[in-house]
Amino acid sequence: MEFMNPNSNASPGGKYAYILAFAAVLILGLSIIFLSPRSTINADAKRYLTQAKVINDYGLLGGFERLADSYIGRMERALSGKGGGSLPHHPLRAGRIILHSLFLNITPTMQASYIMSVIFYVLIGLLLFYFLSKIWNEKVAFIATSLALLSPLLLGYAAKPLSESQYYFFMLLWLFLLIRYLEEPSNRKAVVLAIVLALCLMFKEIYILFFPFIGISLLATKFLYNKNISYLQIGIICGLPFLILIPVYFILFGGYEKVWSMIQMQSERHLLGPTRGFSRLEKQGPWYQYFVDFMMLSQFASLIFLTTALSVLYFLKNNKKQFFAVAVLLSFFIYSVFAFDLLIKHVRYAVFWEAIYRLFITLALLYLAPKLFTKQLHQIAFIGGMCLLIVFNDLSQYHKFFVTYKVKKVTAYALSTKEGFFSPQLMRGGGGGKSRRPAAGKKLLRKSNTYMKQQEYEEAQLLAEVLYTYFDNNKNIQYNLCYSSLKLGYFDEAEQYCTELVDNFGEQEIIDKLYAKENEYTREERAFLKQLKNVD
Repeated sequence: MEFMNPNSNASPGGKYAYILAFAAVLILGLSIIFLSPRSTINADAKRYLTQAKVINDYGLLGGFERLADSYIGRMERALSGKGGGSLPHHPLRAGRIILHSLFLNITPTMQASYIMSVIFYVLIGLLLFYFLSKIWNEKVAFIATSLALLSPLLLGYAAKPLSESQYYFFMLLWLFLLIRYLEEPSNRKAVVLAIVLALCLMFKEIYILFFPFIGISLLATKFLYNKNISYLQIGIICGLPFLILIPVYFILFGGYEKVWSMIQMQSERHLLGPTRGFSRLEKQGPWYQYFVDFMMLSQFASLIFLTTALSVLYFLKNNKKQFFAVAVLLSFFIYSVFAFDLLIKHVRYAVFWEAIYRLFITLALLYLAPKLFTKQLHQIAFIGGMCLLIVFNDLSQYHKFFVTYKVKKVTAYALSTKEGFFSPQLMRGGGGGKSRRPAAGKKLLRKSNTYMKQQEYEEAQLLAEVLYTYFDNNKNIQYNLCYSSLKLGYFDEAEQYCTELVDNFGEQEIIDKLYAKENEYTREERAFLKQLKNVD
């Protein structure tokens, strides 16, 4: 029975066995990533690369000042309605830009972005294993970390040249450091946590959403658990990160005026002003959409977590240290559900849920096995079988959503495929039998083309978006998306689709086709095309 106890420590030989097994799973995850086809390079990936190249070309101080001037100038024109072009990406994520510029010393291409994502995938695995082994033991750490490393979202974004893997790593880092601080408060731990939070803000401004949770956790722990948390430590954790950023940004951007202007513009763009195009529709989605997306991606893992989370708290009620850790994680999970309602409803923001889900699943299985089976062999078979079932489901969903169909809107895809007209087989003209009906996808594409000719661009874009879910490498569909987004004034989306067009089908042909209709464009649209043509 001791083997199934989450609190039992393995022998030195057993610890090494778990570490070796963890290394094997990590290698398996890396193999899956390397063997999967490269994802499409979108507009964000190109912006990240361009920003890093500017730092390499003009130096740290000169590069950031140049990025700030470019961003402020283009945003002023865009927000005033006097300029065209896609909205630029702000350079306030200085930590990511600096790190990316260092990786360009390895290779000055998009390959550097892929390398960064993979390295942070490895760091996430090491971080999870280390902290979980400190709070529990190597057994819990091995099972939970292995399940997390093979989860669809973590695998999917580790193979993309984006910043989600970095975001996931720093999210888990500050969260675990908060738990360790709350267990045994000290000035040193408070300063370390504050420095990490400052670094987090330099990688992604979304971390500011979690400061209310941090403040509530500190006060709740102080008064409910009578922990020796001083108000000085609370001030250090909640205030020092911003005090660190003030001189850093002052040095990088040559003064506070540019920094404040960029903060105001970002707020107007994302919080005060309307979000453009389909991003606006995604932002208006229901708060529970993340639950649905996770259910679509990891059905078995989601079911086990949602049905056993409270039971895990009950099982741990006599172990204050572990109870405290899972209580903080569960509270943060609940808090993030409502905090993310302020954002676009995209499942990538909740990628760190994968670790929380898998930890609770691990603890639930280890506690349930002895209650369901008396023989240790049966208990091991039960836990192993459930873990294999979860992994098989996760890998199949990863292959389906990230490799085969490359779906960006998980819920929309899952719901649409429930209708026969939108099934992948009918969209592609398959399905077997002797039916000679044309594929449903061809019908929709013809309808989208008709809307384009009639200059009904919203309808054309809507149908093209549906088709793009199934055919992300079709020239006609991407052209409809690019041109309709351009005509609707959704320059961010137009840049993304036009960039994919250029990458997939050749620059000259696409640019020439777009310029062939130059007389139909407004001044802003012509400015966008000029910018597109000049982008590297």
